[in-house]
Amino acid sequence: MCPRGVAVWGLLCLGGSAREYLQRLIDRVKSIQITENSKSYFSQKLYQTVDGEALSNSAKVKDQNLWVQSRNKFLSGRDYVNLIKTKIGCLPTAARCARGRPAKDKFCRAGCPRKETLNHVSQACPRTHGKQIQRYDAVINYINRACENRGYEVISEPLYKTSMGNRKPDLLAKKVGKIVVIDAQVVDLERANNRKISYYRDNSELDSAIQVQHGSQEISYIGATLNLRGVWSAKSAFDLIEKFKVLSRSDVPVISTRVFVG
Repeated sequence: MCPRGVAVWGLLCLGGSAREYLQRLIDRVKSIQITENSKSYFSQKLYQTVDGEALSNSAKVKDQNLWVQSRNKFLSGRDYVNLIKTKIGCLPTAARCARGRPAKDKFCRAGCPRKETLNHVSQACPRTHGKQIQRYDAVINYINRACENRGYEVISEPLYKTSMGNRKPDLLAKKVGKIVVIDAQVVDLERANNRKISYYRDNSELDSAIQVQHGSQEISYIGATLNLRGVWSAKSAFDLIEKFKVLSRSDVPVISTRVFVG
């Protein structure tokens, strides 16, 4: 037996002999190897953690994480490092820094009566409100340019008054008698994307108003939906890329970065 913390052949002998420690490592590796896919094994382990849960839809949209591994002329080195920190949820928020330290203050350093989490800082804190708007506008402006490059006539924030309340989508794109109404959000994914679509689609008065204004009967509603980690809603990406071809596959990782840097 060797004392706790003593190095043996480059290993730490933790609570037993070096042989016992090595055996525990071997057993752990075997438990991973018996799974069908070791990559899937580690992915699921990550998604079950507090920091990894928001990344659980990462594999559902092709190329959305391409910016992590490819050369990015549109990102500075500093921005890239900060994006990675945000992506994996390791920014030094008060709540994160207080993990395992019960006496440490977890509340927002801007004076908000809420825990300073990544979600709070990114979406609710008054101190970062300007950045929230900047991030949202960056996503919309990129989609606007993409629509125009594909021959769409684009109208920004058209207002329609209905008995169910005013409807003011971010973009209305028109091309060859077809209309695509797009509204963006940076929130939770599939459920929020469906709610966003229903908000516009389930309003017959809005359909009528658009038809009268633009003379088109074919109207589609799309949510451009990502979460705070730059992960796309699978349905949102499919609608924008495959179904309506408003975006190309190469636009996906770029818009993901816009969620972070604005």
